[in-house]
Amino acid sequence: MNKKRLLGMAATAVLALPMILVSCHKEDDEDPEVLVSKVELNIHEKDVFVGENFTLEATVTPKNAKNKKLTWSSGDTKIATVDNGEVKTLATGTTYIYVKSANGLKDSCKVIAHGNIEFTDAKLLAALVADNSINTDGDDGISRAEAAAAEKMKISDNEITSLDGIEFFTGLKELDCSENELTSIDLSKLTKLTNLNCRNNKLTSLNIENNTALTYLNSSKNKIDTLDIRKNSSLETILCGNQDTTLKLFLTIDQYNGVWNEKKGNSSNSGIDLVMNIFEDVVFHSSAFDNDLKNGESASISVDESSFSFRLYKKNTDLSFVESSLLNQLKWESSDKTVATIKPTVAESDNSHYVKVNVSLESKGETEISATDGQGNKIAFKLKVTE
Repeated sequence: MNKKRLLGMAATAVLALPMILVSCHKEDDEDPEVLVSKVELNIHEKDVFVGENFTLEATVTPKNAKNKKLTWSSGDTKIATVDNGEVKTLATGTTYIYVKSANGLKDSCKVIAHGNIEFTDAKLLAALVADNSINTDGDDGISRAEAAAAEKMKISDNEITSLDGIEFFTGLKELDCSENELTSIDLSKLTKLTNLNCRNNKLTSLNIENNTALTYLNSSKNKIDTLDIRKNSSLETILCGNQDTTLKLFLTIDQYNGVWNEKKGNSSNSGIDLVMNIFEDVVFHSSAFDNDLKNGESASISVDESSFSFRLYKKNTDLSFVESSLLNQLKWESSDKTVATIKPTVAESDNSHYVKVNVSLESKGETEISATDGQGNKIAFKLKVTE
């Protein structure tokens, strides 16, 4: 082998060495492929109605797995289908939705698709099936779609003991379930309800806090001992008496002056004790004060003023009632009559009554001026009489 040829081979070997070293270095630093070790769904069993859709979410572990591709499938596409986690129910029955990773790991969700609503009371179901304005397809059951579309339900005098299933009637505006054997009603989902007649049942309680659209309520002749209507500001008619026991009715001042004043003489409103804090959000208002005084606050007035007067204000106007009885029942007091004496007067203006209190300043010192209603609610302010 001649000298030139040897030199050429040597040069080629030297030039190739860096490429070999680089190639070896890449192979040493390359990460092995991270495989999926677990696939988990957020839901493993779901009860739905036919036509109701929902979404499944799959979590892949570890987060840095290289191939996170998932395959979705349904055990019975006649009952439910799935597309990238979006499940659609098509018919009644039970099937499974599967998710599978590229390396064969699986998880599943059991889907139970129901047809018609299941009512616990057969007499309720019979009454609803017989009403073609609710049972629009004329079959022997009520679907969730039919329930949601119903606006009126009249099921009185059917010996019904349970309204389980009524929670699906979310569009209901009028409900007459009077003259039955009901002991309880859950109306929390019926937020559009405006008219409720549940008289002459065996109800021991009635919660209508969520039914703020109510304009008519007849819950008379039951066994209810407490009823709170303070959140039902739209009420125009209330008939709630004649219970098996005296009913405590919680209401607001506006309701007392309005809906209650209009219906208090109705024969269906006997046997009721009213529960109302007339001092809620009330302040003491006087030109002698720098600002209106809230319950428990203080004011200072010079004895040289001799006297001043104040009124009870609510929402920047006189606390007033259509009748004077509640104001006449107020017990007014000055804790130290040597400092100040008071003289309350109930006055009338525009068919409403309000109270005006005159205060005579007697000497330097401090006193508390207060009023207590017939239920023990109290409101007061501290008066400091200065020189």
